[in-house]
Amino acid sequence: MLPQNKSLRPLFVLLLASALWSGCTATVAQRQEPHDKGWVTRAIFDRPLYEPFKNGYDTSKVAGEYVELMKTVVKDVDITVFFGGWCSDSKRQVPHFLKIADAAGIPSDHIRFYALDRTKKSDDSTTDRYRIERVPTFIFSRDGAEVGRITESPQTTLEADMLAILVEGLKH
Repeated sequence: MLPQNKSLRPLFVLLLASALWSGCTATVAQRQEPHDKGWVTRAIFDRPLYEPFKNGYDTSKVAGEYVELMKTVVKDVDITVFFGGWCSDSKRQVPHFLKIADAAGIPSDHIRFYALDRTKKSDDSTTDRYRIERVPTFIFSRDGAEVGRITESPQTTLEADMLAILVEGLKH
């Protein structure tokens, strides 16, 4: 139903298109954004909505000298990764972390993943217990005690920060 006044028709069409575009964009964006929440397995990154993570892993380059040193200190380390499928930092850092972990030989059963929505709050108080405020957060533990964490972005490089945490964790 276009307005009878021909001079109002372009304005009406523009308003209608704008309303449809904004409604569709939000719906499409919401449909294309992962909404997982809670403990998940690494297999989640094989799902189509996580394609940016897979692409990030495939194109990620690791600093071999750090990885070789890391192989000597990864024994008995457990790593908990808090991430958001919607988060650009997670899309960049988590695949790089996985590539490093694979190259360093960190066993997959020593890495746990916790997916968060945009609120970064969990229904089961996990985020409170781990004091999660930003994602991604990588928490490194030995014998159940936290020895270090990387929050959002590394201070230097992910490899260097991981190695520093792992070496420091041996001293405790």
